[in-house]
Amino acid sequence: MLATVLRLAALARSVANTIECNAASAPDSVNCIPTEVFILAIEMHSFTGKVNKMSIEFLERSQIIEKCSEFMLAYAAQGLADDQGSSAGAQLRGCLTHSVEALAGLPETCIVALKNADLEPAQKYLDFVALLDRDARDAAAALELVLAQPSISSKLVANLNACIQLRALLTDLLLLGEILRTRGGEGKQKLPQGNAA
Repeated sequence: MLATVLRLAALARSVANTIECNAASAPDSVNCIPTEVFILAIEMHSFTGKVNKMSIEFLERSQIIEKCSEFMLAYAAQGLADDQGSSAGAQLRGCLTHSVEALAGLPETCIVALKNADLEPAQKYLDFVALLDRDARDAAAALELVLAQPSISSKLVANLNACIQLRALLTDLLLLGEILRTRGGEGKQKLPQGNAA
């Protein structure tokens, strides 16, 4: 089984690396899946035997938000007075807009992804999704506040990066992503002992 998973992962990387991903793609597009999402989907499939569209959508939405956070860190370090007249500024607004769009419906896609993984006890995960919902709404409010400004400086983005609501959201996504990666199929199929080697 391990060899099969490795072959699928290699194939996924090869396919994903050939996909031309447009930065303006909608967050629910399944035709443009980042490599990391593709690999995680393959890993989940190897345990559960299925990965539905909503599970992939949650992973993809998470990836959009995480990539935007990385870009924001780079933008904050550039010392720009505003976002006008630069490719970085135009990219920043697009990045923030896509993140806000990705946040809309994120908790719902998370619930489906967790149910698909069949993790127990289910109530513990639902309780955490309620926390994710609050953090997503708070983070979206902060992102939309910045987008509403006529000019976005590197200093403003640095303050956004420090926003506790955004940090909380990113931590939620990292935590859930790791759980899905390591426990994604426990409820449906357990690997026999010794198959990890």
